[in-house]
Formats: sequence, C-alpha cells, structure tokens
Amino acid sequence: MKTINSLDCKITANILHLLAENQRLIAPDLAAKDSFASSPCAKKIFNLIQKQAPLVFVLPAFPAKSPNPTKTASHLPDMGERLALKFLNNLCQKIGQFYVPGAQMLICSDGRVFNDLLNVRNEHVSAYADGMNSLVKQDGLTFIQFFDLDNYFSGLAFDTMRINLMQTFGESLTSLKQRIKIDAAAKLQFNGIHRFVYEDRLPLYPDASKNSVRNQAKEIAYQVILRSNAWSRLIEQCFPDAVRLSIHPQLHDSDKIGIMLLKSEDVWMTPWHSVALFNGEDYRLVKRQEAEKMQATPVFVQEQFSHYVMQG
Repeated sequence: MKTINSLDCKITANILHLLAENQRLIAPDLAAKDSFASSPCAKKIFNLIQKQAPLVFVLPAFPAKSPNPTKTASHLPDMGERLALKFLNNLCQKIGQFYVPGAQMLICSDGRVFNDLLNVRNEHVSAYADGMNSLVKQDGLTFIQFFDLDNYFSGLAFDTMRINLMQTFGESLTSLKQRIKIDAAAKLQFNGIHRFVYEDRLPLYPDASKNSVRNQAKEIAYQVILRSNAWSRLIEQCFPDAVRLSIHPQLHDSDKIGIMLLKSEDVWMTPWHSVALFNGEDYRLVKRQEAEKMQATPVFVQEQFSHYVMQG
C-alpha cells in the first residue's frame, strides 16, 4: 500500500479549492460544501496525483446556441463562450503552476447528441463548433481540446450517430422516470431541462397554448436526458480516468463537479442560453430580452454579435 504523501494532499487541496471557488451546488446542499473534500471526485484527483498523472477534466457542454431569440442573439459563439473558454483554460493553467504533470480540459460537445430535439439545425451545430475552435486558436487556449459525436462515429449520418449512441449506451424511459421520482438530483436536472425546453419552444410556436407547449417540452426533456446520459456513458468509456465536470448544479458528494462558467443570477444559466452583459465592471450572463429591457447596447466585432454593454 502506497504511503500517503503530505505534498500530494496539499496539491489535492489546492485543486479542490480552485474548483470550489466556482462550484455549482444544489441549493439545499450548500451547508455540506465542506464535505466536498471527501467526494468521489476529490478521491479520484488525489489518486491521480499520487500516480503523478496529468489531470484530464471532462466537461460535456457547449452544444449550440439556443434557437430562442429572447435568450440569444445569434447561432454563433459570442463573448459568453469566449470568456467561459478562457476561464476553463486559466483553471488548467493555474493547476500547472503547482502540479508539474499539469491539467487539460476536454470539452465533450453534446450539440450533435440532441439538436434535432431542440429545433437546432445540423449546420448551426457545425458552425457553432467551428466558431468554438476559432476562439481557442485566436486566444491561444492551449489547455482546451474538443471531442464530439463526430469523433466517435466518424463518417456516419447524424441520425445514424444518434441511433447508434442510444442502442449502445442508452437506457429505458421507464428506468429514467423511476429514477427521477426517487433521486433528488435527477429530479432537479429534469425540472431544469424541462424549463429550458419550454422557454425555448414558446416563441417558436406562438399559436399553441402554453399547456400544450409545456406538455410537449416535458416529453422532449425526457428524451434530452436519455441522450445526455447515454453521452455520459460513452464519455466514461472513452475517458475512464478523467475527472467529470458538469454545467448543472450537483450534490457535494456527486461523482461530478458542478462548475459555474460565468457569473449569473441564475445558477442554471449557460453562455449558449444567454448573452454576455458588461456592466462597467464585469461580464454577467443574462437573457437577451433582459439586456434589451435595460437598454444595453449590442456590440459587434467584424459584423458578428459579441455582447451587450450597459450605458451610463
């Protein structure tokens, strides 16, 4: 049995501190934040450090921009994505300053996994991915890499990719519904995704009743989660030693670490469901309609939307 090295413990504690500074916790669990150090993720990080192995953080995220025009201004990445990528890159850079093997951020883009459910066109997913890669190159974000469904099922039609994903890694709808009934984290995830789907569908179907849209959104939310969970299982198989991050709030003892990419009043807010608003001091994520209600000014760079700026 390997002797526990005090330096390994210190390095682990420093990494956990960096992660905890931007952690997304499920609200009732905030009092348990001190227990984060004994979480499965903390143990995995410690074991990797004992082996002097590089840390690989896996983050399923950055799928595509929401098609809801009240939330977003374009189908392309903007300042929100740019700042989020810089934050993730800086996190790895900071870890490398005190842990020689270093850290890498692997973004597992899930846009291709469920874009057909969310009224996002295939070409918009591709354009978004190209834009993300451009941001990484432009800003010299050397600690960021990407992985998506195209990498795993190379050369297949998009619909075939999704079918193969579910046949290999999917679970039944009955199993998911049962887990949502008894698991607080699963129920919270379902409620959050149901809300997003409902909000995004409302402006797209103005003639439908709210109840009708809400019921449709509920069934779609189940399918989004089924595919998202299948994607997670694929990622686990491909990268078994990676430390799993999530853009969704998590319990302190989860096998995932919820992480906040950019400041927002809504703990569920992401750059792909919002715009970045500069208030004179810092950037925050808000819905596009909120920025416009505040009479913020849109900023364009090379004729492409970037962010909003508060006036006065």
